[in-house]
Amino acid sequence: MSSSGCGGAEYLCYQILQQMEQRSDKDIYETEFNKLCYMAHYTLRGEGIDTGLPVYWYQWGGVADINTNEYPVSYERTGDGTIVHLRELSESTFDVGRSIREGVVRVARSLANRYKNVYGVDTIIDDSYDEFAPNDFIKAFNSFRATLQEVETQQSTLTSSFGESEGKMETLRPQMNALLQTYPSDEYTKMEPQFRQWDSVTRQLAKNNQIDELEAFSLRFWEAISRVELRLAHNDNIPSEKIARWTAEREHEYDEFSAEVSEYRSVALESRQPTSKLDDVANSYSSTVRRMARDSYDE
Repeated sequence: MSSSGCGGAEYLCYQILQQMEQRSDKDIYETEFNKLCYMAHYTLRGEGIDTGLPVYWYQWGGVADINTNEYPVSYERTGDGTIVHLRELSESTFDVGRSIREGVVRVARSLANRYKNVYGVDTIIDDSYDEFAPNDFIKAFNSFRATLQEVETQQSTLTSSFGESEGKMETLRPQMNALLQTYPSDEYTKMEPQFRQWDSVTRQLAKNNQIDELEAFSLRFWEAISRVELRLAHNDNIPSEKIARWTAEREHEYDEFSAEVSEYRSVALESRQPTSKLDDVANSYSSTVRRMARDSYDE
């Protein structure tokens, strides 16, 4: 990286890693790094400080949109995920004013103290949703996803006592109702028709006790709405050329998801009559979830 390009955004990333390294011996993975940078950025924003860090909301939380050639970090891909390493630089490398410098250090230090002994990413993902999610709909989906995971776990371990479809529907209904009540129709206008379709099909899948298909369909919905709506509606300092590319990709993503809605609707309606279509979707479930889980942990 060129030292001449080190400003507030680069300094924020540098301090996030440096403060964590000073307080903890744990590896910092990309998901945690992204969430810490996003939380720091908007904490400082709330104080009237803009470091210029490009960030956006995508699927499971905030993402720092950085190029490793321009930032004091490097990535190491491992079997457990992507570890983020700090490139040691002198403080004088960064062309940052005193007020921004002091604010960045203070916020980075506070976050490091908060998460230095927290292992795994579940806590920081939940915290980022609770404290920094752009609206109540996004928070409601995180709650729905957590409940769905509990239902899936109970199904795999307590099938005999938790197998009644009505029980599953009752468990999920409050979260699904919350999604309907909080959907921001004035903001996510393009995806609203498909959200309504997703809600209808998802409720039928729950009634049918098709939890695997329900989970895969829900993950796919969240991926689609993230691409069509979330990253465009909730971003800061993203270059105009990237915004233009995201906008150009919307129609294809929308059409692709619309076709999948029709497929899952057929699966839900035909659930009591085994068909090759049902078998195809069931067989693709594992690979779908694995891919989306991998993508989410790279954010």
